[in-house]
Amino acid sequence: MSSFLVNLALALNIVYQVNACCDYYEANDAGLLVIPAECGTAASNTSKWTTRSAISGFEGQSYVEWDSGNSDMGITQPTAENALSFGFKTTNAGHYRFVMRCNSPGKTDHNDIFVNFTAVDIYGYKQSDGTTRDVDQPAKAYHNKGDNEWSYTANTVDSNAHIIITENLSANTQYTVSILGRSTMMKVDTIILFNCDGGESCKDKNDLFKAAKVGNTSMCVNRQQNPESTDQSNDNLANSLSFTITTLVLSY
Repeated sequence: MSSFLVNLALALNIVYQVNACCDYYEANDAGLLVIPAECGTAASNTSKWTTRSAISGFEGQSYVEWDSGNSDMGITQPTAENALSFGFKTTNAGHYRFVMRCNSPGKTDHNDIFVNFTAVDIYGYKQSDGTTRDVDQPAKAYHNKGDNEWSYTANTVDSNAHIIITENLSANTQYTVSILGRSTMMKVDTIILFNCDGGESCKDKNDLFKAAKVGNTSMCVNRQQNPESTDQSNDNLANSLSFTITTLVLSY
C-alpha cells in the first residue's frame, strides 16, 4: 500500500469565523481534550467541509460534514486541500488515543475519513489481543454505526479493527492533528484525544471520555474573535479562513 506522508505547513490569515474558536486547545490535568469539529481550520478555499445542524444530538453549535448531499462514495487517496486542522497542547507526556464523535448514513459506506498528525507517528492497537501494527499517515479512520447515529469511534485497518494511538508525546507541547475528507456525507461532531498507557488503558472500557464535554475537558488558548462582521449565517468553513499551503510532501 502506498505510504502518504503529508506535511502541511500552513500560513494562516484569519478572515472570518462563524464561531469564536481557539488557535489551539489545551488538555485538562487528566490529559483529556474534546475539540469541536466546527472549529477546524480549512486548508483550501475550495474545501468541501461544511458546518451542519440537520441531525440532532450534536454538541456545541454544529458538526462538520464532508461533501454533504453527494451520494458518490468519495475519494480513495488523501489530498491536502481536503484537510481540517486542529491545534492542541498536551498537559501530560505519553500516548494519546484518537477518537471521533461521528455518524454516517451507512455502516460500511460513507463512514470514514483520513487522519494525520503532523510530525507524530501513530500505530494501531487491537483491543481483543493487544497486538499492534504500524500505521502510515494519513490513515483511514472509520466507524460502523450507520443510520446517522452518533458514536465514539475511530478504527483503522479494514475488517481488522485497530484503535488509533500516538507514539509518546511530550508534556506541555503544542501539536496539530488534521482530518481529511474521504467518504461523502461523513459527519464529525468532536475530536477527542485522551492520555493513556499505549495499551490497556486506551481501550473502550476506559469510557470516561464518552461523557466528556468540551467546556470541562479542554482549555481554550488564544481564542480568535470575530472581526467586525456579525453575520452568523455562513455555512462553509472555507469562507471562514484563508490559507496558503506552503509545503506538500507525498512519499510513495
